[in-house]
Amino acid sequence: MTKDIFFLMLLLFNTSMYSDNSIQEKSILENNDLTDADNSNTTINENYPINYGRMEDTIYINPYFGFKFSVLSSWTIKNKKQIDFVLTKGKEVITFKDELMNSTVDKMDLSTNTLLMISRYKTGAFNPSLIIMAEEISMFSSTKTGKDYLFQVKRQLENSNLNMISTEANDGIFLSDIKFDKLDCYSEINKTHLTYYCSIQKNHALVFIITYMENEDHMELLNMIKTTQFNTK
Repeated sequence: MTKDIFFLMLLLFNTSMYSDNSIQEKSILENNDLTDADNSNTTINENYPINYGRMEDTIYINPYFGFKFSVLSSWTIKNKKQIDFVLTKGKEVITFKDELMNSTVDKMDLSTNTLLMISRYKTGAFNPSLIIMAEEISMFSSTKTGKDYLFQVKRQLENSNLNMISTEANDGIFLSDIKFDKLDCYSEINKTHLTYYCSIQKNHALVFIITYMENEDHMELLNMIKTTQFNTK
């Protein structure tokens, strides 16, 4: 698998939130364990898989990366089966100019790189969303910063059928004094905004992805991201 293919993982989610999810959703208060991992140990450490997460009331905790994230109680969180369903639908919509790339994407298992997926509504033609992903970058010697990673994302967006305008932003955000670089994308066709926030953590690109149309949704998504707290000890 080439270097380009690894960066494709972040591109599928723009279309995935349009998919009708026939799998019954649960509210975040009913869906405490997001994986099959043991939920009894609250210690933050790297013995957990990167995509292991748990909910404590409305707080998402990821032990591997050592961060917690507050989810608004009115939003819906997807479990692994729901994430798999959404990713499959996303794959059916997106295409790339390179046929080999299209074939490779069909075979990719993206659920292992998905830490958290939430949306405002249970169903809908368009659903504002936030997704947290992580991708190991140890084989990518030229990827040192979040900006490096997002450059590749931008390049692949331009190679897809999503018809999005991408702009590298200079502001970004700081979460617990950790800089997350920013990439803004916009579709003139469906008036959809897609924003990536990325930082290199523990040899992974850790990425927050938000999709929205209205400013109200944008502010709620951004304010949730800003609740993120890292254990920097």
